Amino acid sequence: MAPTITIFLCQSFLSCSRSMLFHLSLCFSIRLVQCICVLLWLLDDYWYYALMTLGILIVLEVQLVERRLSDLGELRSMRMRPRQMRVLRNTQWIPVSSDDLVPGDVVALARQQGFPGSGQDLNRVPCDMLLIQGEVVVNEAMLTGESVPQLRSAAISEASSLDVKGAHRQHVLSAGTSIVMHRPGSGSLAAPSGAAIAVVLRTGFDTTQGKLVRTILFSVDRVTVSSKDAFHFLGILLFCAVLSAAYVLREGLSDPERSRFKLFLACSHIITNVVPPEFPITLSLAVTLSLVQLLSNHVYCTEPFRVPFAGQVDCCCFDKTGTLTAEQLEVGAVYGLPDHAPSESGIGAAGLPQSLPFHTMAVMAGCTSNTVVDGELVGDPLDKAAMQSVLWSMIVPDMVSSSDGREKLQILQRFPFQSELARMAVVAKHVGPGEDWRPGVPTSAGASATSYVILAKGSPEALRPLLASVPSDYDETVDMLGRRGMRVICLAWRPGEKRSYTRDEAEKSLNFAGFLVLKSRIKAHTVSALRALRVAKQKVVMITGDHPLTAAQVALDTGLATMPPLLLGRTGQGGLQWRSVHGNEVVPFDSFDLLPLAQRHTLVVAGSELAVLPPEVMALVSRAVQVFARTSPQQKESIVYAMNDQGMITMMVGDGTNDVGALKRAHVGVSLLNSPAPSRQARLPSRDDLAMPTVQLGDASIASPFTHKGESVKVVLTIMRCGRATLSTVIMMYKIMALNSLASAFAMSVLSLDGVKLGDGQTAMESVFISTFFFLVSRSQPAPKLVEARPTKSIFEWHVLLSLLLQAALHFVVLITGWSLAKSHRPTDYKPDKDGDFEPNWVNTTVFLITAGMHLSSFLANYQGAPFLVPITKNRAFMVGLGIFSSVMFFSAAEVMPDLTHSFLSLSLAPNDEARNQLVALLVLDVAGATAIGAGVHALQLAVQGGSTK
Repeated sequence: MAPTITIFLCQSFLSCSRSMLFHLSLCFSIRLVQCICVLLWLLDDYWYYALMTLGILIVLEVQLVERRLSDLGELRSMRMRPRQMRVLRNTQWIPVSSDDLVPGDVVALARQQGFPGSGQDLNRVPCDMLLIQGEVVVNEAMLTGESVPQLRSAAISEASSLDVKGAHRQHVLSAGTSIVMHRPGSGSLAAPSGAAIAVVLRTGFDTTQGKLVRTILFSVDRVTVSSKDAFHFLGILLFCAVLSAAYVLREGLSDPERSRFKLFLACSHIITNVVPPEFPITLSLAVTLSLVQLLSNHVYCTEPFRVPFAGQVDCCCFDKTGTLTAEQLEVGAVYGLPDHAPSESGIGAAGLPQSLPFHTMAVMAGCTSNTVVDGELVGDPLDKAAMQSVLWSMIVPDMVSSSDGREKLQILQRFPFQSELARMAVVAKHVGPGEDWRPGVPTSAGASATSYVILAKGSPEALRPLLASVPSDYDETVDMLGRRGMRVICLAWRPGEKRSYTRDEAEKSLNFAGFLVLKSRIKAHTVSALRALRVAKQKVVMITGDHPLTAAQVALDTGLATMPPLLLGRTGQGGLQWRSVHGNEVVPFDSFDLLPLAQRHTLVVAGSELAVLPPEVMALVSRAVQVFARTSPQQKESIVYAMNDQGMITMMVGDGTNDVGALKRAHVGVSLLNSPAPSRQARLPSRDDLAMPTVQLGDASIASPFTHKGESVKVVLTIMRCGRATLSTVIMMYKIMALNSLASAFAMSVLSLDGVKLGDGQTAMESVFISTFFFLVSRSQPAPKLVEARPTKSIFEWHVLLSLLLQAALHFVVLITGWSLAKSHRPTDYKPDKDGDFEPNWVNTTVFLITAGMHLSSFLANYQGAPFLVPITKNRAFMVGLGIFSSVMFFSAAEVMPDLTHSFLSLSLAPNDEARNQLVALLVLDVAGATAIGAGVHALQLAVQGGSTK
């Protein structure tokens, strides 16, 4: 039922008009409470204050509605228009509208030439489908943000069960992706016009794109912080409010002359002021402005509630290839072939520094998942680098040729790469003499022949058991190359007898064809970003699918690890032991010794060893190990899960392909899209815009809550700094609202029974300044540097409560002292008029100015500043506001311009110079004392917690 309701709301929301959105917004519970509060103030003759509040409320709602309409308009413009598709029903291909497709429909897919103005709609996949016949190249930029087209091949029919989230995910076409190219396949179904064939899996908002749209649409409702703290905080404020209201009610009911209507208004004012209706809006403002800050750095967030988690991160996990190192690979050489060893002179201009046997070259060029689109080779960078290194090219889809055109391979059947298997294979038809290749040497003329050949490549561990004969130095060569930080791919082949095989038939009794060695450069900002994380004492972990020795060396090269590595391996008896990179140091595996061992060594664990560890040991491993290698996507997710289970707040950074599970499992998942950042500065909202920026399709990725349009890992520092700034701002607002609420509870209960009231103009001015200060405080920029110290996570931590108690005690002492001194100047026959209209008097003036001083000091004393926010002096707007407010307050207390303050703020003059001087002294004491308390407790907190703030 819940998903059905959500989908209905999505459909209704997308079709909303301006009036409907405005009506829905005003009917929201918070807005209703605010409107009721306005009505109550109007009934109590606070016209200026009530109408001003109502005006601000309407302006904010209009701005919000207009912003949402603009964003919804963009989303609607990206909605796919219905089109006719060929569907197999009752054994016949009939035209059916894409809106009428249902799960289970068999659909023909083909790239079509559109007509002017049709855009990409004719080639958009209308729903999630499983490809069962043929091949399709799709552009997934609208879904993942990645612009490189991806090849999708037909699912293998012999599979025992369908797993679209695991083994068969590379056969799934997602809704919203564009068909770039298609090829028909052989099968039992005769497709019309040579189309590929797919089965509908999901439609509408149940599709992958539909879920993304739902997340974007309802992200505004999830702009929040810790709900647990918020409810506890509101509970405490509500308790204070009810206690104060009960006190006023009891005193009022005991007075038979008291107006019951005025008594009701007094009690309702206490409730609505002590528990302010703008509480959730104020807290979400810090998150909203952090989202704007992230958006200006081309970071797009679909789950805003995760922003505060970024400020609490304990462990940063990184993938290697495409994250710490570049996706572009450079082919070094082919090792493991004694008769074709690479020369020492290095790579020449013509290609590899060695001659190669034909079948090694055939695997490098023909065992590929790439294809040609509009004359350009697209696909896996590894496959492109291998093909280009032997000077072969793909002349048409599934047809590769040598540079002289004499050798050709036509791919007949493809077994795509699977992370779980760590290998891929193809069945190809070879036409040509099949001679060896030498760089820069023309191939001699020979007799051309036609034959079938099976080509395979994958990790050395995955292909080793499939080889008919394993070279004696197989493992030693792999280890030697891994210690150099190289990426090692095993190449293999065998003759074929027919055009089609099952995967098990094809991948057996293979002949070894060498180790292809590749390396990728470390990205420009990787070393500096990891250094900044280490300086900030962040735990940094690598989780990769590469060889353990390669991963360990890259960890040392990037600075992710600084201590000598120890690799977990098997003993001769099947047990586990640690060994050094060169094998000269062996340490028995002891789960109780993991943490001490991790203080002296960089621990490296491969997925094969990880799989045999019991859950209780896995928990210890997740805390101690710094490099996880040869891990499958499922193991990456389980590692992050184990860290979460240990109470750590985790961040996972990856490229969004094999890391999807880990990215979603982490508290903060960040996808790096290795594409240029969009030049859309005109669309970026300003920090003065109170509406939350809505992420658009094409910006967000389905892989993770955070998506960065760029390749640099330094964005991690930006996300963490924004998260820490959000936490600091939220705690600051909690403290300020708590102090203001306590002051309001006292002023509107005890003082109101003494006849003390605030004027309409006084209330309006006070409200304007407080609202302005809240907004200006939330605009504070994050500190430019990540530090070792950690931000406060909860308002109920000791230093927050200590600061609140000391400041509240000071405020109450000053307020009660000022009230008592002011009362001494009343006439002896004074009788409080609890239900009368407001009249200026010295007691009212004293209470109003001291209350204003309390508000000023609460902002000034609780501004966090360094080390998580910029210093208060850098927030110029806030400083100007404080200057104006404090000037008005002290000038009024000192009676510098008595006529102006009397006419505008309804203040009375002091009965004598002594009373005026006492008031000014109390204001100075309150502001200076509270500021000193705030600074002192903050310094004490940092000293007790430890950790550098520089």
